[in-house]
Amino acid sequence: MTPVVARIAGDFLARPNPDEVAEVFEIPLAWLSDPLNLHARQVDYRGRARTIYEFKPAGHLIWGATAGILVNLLARMRT
Repeated sequence: MTPVVARIAGDFLARPNPDEVAEVFEIPLAWLSDPLNLHARQVDYRGRARTIYEFKPAGHLIWGATAGILVNLLARMRT
């Protein structure tokens, strides 16, 4: 996975590989930046405590590696 940050034109049409991507949707950066929209829970994985991050925008669930990438991006933007 390689995260990329870019500005896209308003008429951009995504053409994802259907074998890899179920759906494409947009989330405003302001929404992601609101700490009330980030959920974190602790789980035990192979004897180690792990933090699982989740965002739940309008009927969607973003979690796992994707949520982790977003959390790291938001932290870098704050510095």
